[in-house]
Amino acid sequence: MLFVLIFITGFILVTTISKHFTLLEKLAFAFPIGLGLSSLFMFISDILFHTITLGYLQLLLLLCIAICVGVLAFLHFKGIRPFEKPVIKPDFKWFNLVWLVFAGMTTYLVWGITTKCLYWPPAEFDTIEGYDLLSKAIAHEGHLANSILTNKAIVEGCGPRLLYPPLLALDNAICYMNGMDTPKLINTLFFVPWVFLFYALLRRFVSSTSAIFFTLFMVITPEMFAHGAFSLTNYPCTVYTAGAVLCFLVWYEKRVPGFLATAALLMALGMWTRSDVVMVAGALLLVSVFVLIKEKNVKPLLFIGASMSTFVIWSLYSKSVIPKSQGGFFIDHLFWNSEKLGQVLSTAWGIMTNPQTYAWTFWIFVLAVLVNIPAIIKKDNWAFLFIIAVALGGYTLLYYQMDNTDGTLFSNGGWMLSGYKRGLFVYAPLGLAYAAMSKHINWVFEKLNSWLTF
Repeated sequence: MLFVLIFITGFILVTTISKHFTLLEKLAFAFPIGLGLSSLFMFISDILFHTITLGYLQLLLLLCIAICVGVLAFLHFKGIRPFEKPVIKPDFKWFNLVWLVFAGMTTYLVWGITTKCLYWPPAEFDTIEGYDLLSKAIAHEGHLANSILTNKAIVEGCGPRLLYPPLLALDNAICYMNGMDTPKLINTLFFVPWVFLFYALLRRFVSSTSAIFFTLFMVITPEMFAHGAFSLTNYPCTVYTAGAVLCFLVWYEKRVPGFLATAALLMALGMWTRSDVVMVAGALLLVSVFVLIKEKNVKPLLFIGASMSTFVIWSLYSKSVIPKSQGGFFIDHLFWNSEKLGQVLSTAWGIMTNPQTYAWTFWIFVLAVLVNIPAIIKKDNWAFLFIIAVALGGYTLLYYQMDNTDGTLFSNGGWMLSGYKRGLFVYAPLGLAYAAMSKHINWVFEKLNSWLTF
């Protein structure tokens, strides 16, 4: 029943934001947004009522649903957005045999990795010493600031794993509070909708054949496919952050109402999952400043600026509650070290092109950029490329700024070969999306699609 409420909350909120979402988009948004809101409601419950319970969560979800229904009713009776009877008009002009083959392959792979995910309990080191440990404490004690998170010895012993924003730990706690043996259902409720959402958002820009082709490539990216069965923060963060960028682009390129607000909501939830995606928010803010200067339109700056609230809230909360600061991992002043910078960049590129991590994904992105240079000069998709370049560049430089006194920055299982590798999750689907949307590759798929469709 609770997961039904979570789905309905996400679905009706997206419906309230705009009538311009397709049914597939609304269905794909429902669980990720519903789970994100659930984690925020649990945090609010802890702050206001000094406890986290399923009863308070259900109450806040029902309140959110009631508010959305009230807003929709108000818009209807005021004639601003009257209810419209759904009209089902089957349209299979997009369908072709190649699409069916790629869709079948994608479905098979998603089914396989989901079965594996739901069968095995959490076994990843970071999960056992971090997110899963914290979620069990939340479920057992009914507080986020519990005996695990406020114990300095435990926090320092678990390294940075307890310092991440609490979205995944709070969502996982829902499963334990419901009496489930493992929280792996949460991972599935992010992974499966993301496949549909990625495809649906690509369809705003490219043909059905291109969208399913790049969706398949996103799914089979080795590191991402493996994490489809892991209970870690990387997939939820990717859903929110990459989804935010694609929604922002739908608004920026096509000005479809509702997508800007949704981008801001997703970006806020992304930073409520992992703080390092603040670099993506920064890139979106820079584009928003450009829009303000060029168009005198302040809306994107206000929306994206507001999304930073979760980053600020967690920063303040963690400093006041957790007896260790994440800033301790970084050098607190700017410096220049060409040898270290070269090692960071070479290690980063090695991770991106490793056949066992991201395989061809970033090569496809680089190829798309090179092929698209003439169009880029004419400012084709410049905003998308700018966002990727600024965010990925900033994310990489974070590791340059890290303290390597103990030698763990480049060691096996260290910051770059483990943390940086998984942080690239956000940029892998964005690189594929850029390739799909680039002028010349899109032209090839449009031609192919016209030959194949009925």
